[in-house]
Amino acid sequence: MSDTAIEIANRWALGWPQAVKDLIATGEYLVALKAQEREEIRVKLEPGLSHLSSWEKAQEYGLCQHPPTASSSECDTV
Repeated sequence: MSDTAIEIANRWALGWPQAVKDLIATGEYLVALKAQEREEIRVKLEPGLSHLSSWEKAQEYGLCQHPPTASSSECDTV
């Protein structure tokens, strides 16, 4: 597991424990985690954004900080 995936997993577990439990119960957790990891790595590697913090990059690209709800791969507003 990459450092990015660990960071995401920790953020989700600390901020949204029930959503994480629901994703695990439905077997969707690893799929959601890998999808979020791909997006965050893609944004981190985007050229020309080195002057922005990781938080600013996430805001600029509309990355979710929270996990998706079970049975939904989209970013829901929480």
